[in-house]
Amino acid sequence: MTQIWAHRGARHDAPENTLAAFALAIEQKADGVEFDVQLTEDGVPIVIHDETVDRTTDGRGWIRDLSMAKISKLQASAGMKGFKKAKIPTLAETLDLLAPTKLRINIELKNDAVDYPELEEKVLEALSGYKLGDRVVLSSFSDESVAKLSGMTKFELAYIISDSSLLLKPWKRTTQLGASALHPSRRRVNDRLVKKAADAGIKARPWVVNNPKRVKEMLDLGVDAIFTDRPDVARSIRRKHAG
Repeated sequence: MTQIWAHRGARHDAPENTLAAFALAIEQKADGVEFDVQLTEDGVPIVIHDETVDRTTDGRGWIRDLSMAKISKLQASAGMKGFKKAKIPTLAETLDLLAPTKLRINIELKNDAVDYPELEEKVLEALSGYKLGDRVVLSSFSDESVAKLSGMTKFELAYIISDSSLLLKPWKRTTQLGASALHPSRRRVNDRLVKKAADAGIKARPWVVNNPKRVKEMLDLGVDAIFTDRPDVARSIRRKHAG
């Protein structure tokens, strides 16, 4: 059965990449949660998508130039009412929340636009304090990061591609990098990609699928999971699709 993974948490109804969004994803019975990790100026892994804090917080600046002390003072509601206490969580805080659940945990390493030389090491160090087994997926757009991780860990690795990627056979590149999952933009997903990935032993998990019609299309294609901002809606469609 195709799994439903909450993209940056249940971000349609709560500020993305916050503990509130992850708690809501748990409440909405998502099968997994996806979130992004970057490093502060002082090397703390934090959960945020953009390379700056401008869009989602009341602050400004590049994450790489801000200390954890400064970031911890920011309000991260992204303008959503009722979430004035939302903060940018650390990776450790996020894992503390998710570890007791049964959800899959997809950590995207955001090192394609900004170079964080120790990001892989920091993420693996944080994970070492938890017994999460095969629940963890580490993903990245960066070829170098995926290849580096393949020599460092036994956690499942995923290679992410955008709709502008020029790769004609992304499942082959995924295998070459040592990954066992491909996370393509939904616009790249068709029957051929899903079949070729399956033939290569590669899991296909498209992002970000919110439109009900597109959710059904992905279910018809038999993808392994979909990333969505609305896990509650996607679960409802899956339930009807199965019936």
